[in-house]
Amino acid sequence: MDLDKYNKLSFVLDINKLLVPTPPVYKLDSAGSPVVGANGQPVILAGKDPNVSVPTGMIQSFSDAPGGSAEQFHEIDWCGGMEYTYDNQFSARVGFFYEDKTKGGRQYFTMGASFRLTTLYIDAAYLIPISQQNPLQNTLRITLGFNFGKSKGNKAPADAS
Repeated sequence: MDLDKYNKLSFVLDINKLLVPTPPVYKLDSAGSPVVGANGQPVILAGKDPNVSVPTGMIQSFSDAPGGSAEQFHEIDWCGGMEYTYDNQFSARVGFFYEDKTKGGRQYFTMGASFRLTTLYIDAAYLIPISQQNPLQNTLRITLGFNFGKSKGNKAPADAS
């Protein structure tokens, strides 16, 4: 949303789901090893066979969780954020990432800033984990970029003919 000529505010909500098969629950013997059926494959107690083609796995990923629809909803990651931009040159942002504890449990805040000139931009982001021992804790990312295209203010020279 444009607040005025120089100030912008953006709000973002991002919802993601991996399009891969969910591992099923296999039948185990008394020693804890998977029971093998007559076809030579492990016997599945709940869920669907994950050994399928890529297109089938993508479609199957919406209905294959052994825990049913409740587990399917746990497979969705939620991200949200807000960014303030001044004069298309300076930006500051904050965000949050949520992954269910049963599907990895990554949960963290992010914050960042960027500075843009006509052809150069520098972007920095910092990750702040919520849970202890997060492998991504205290991660700092810095990006240096160049824009080799025409800027909006520069027009091509007029043809002399």
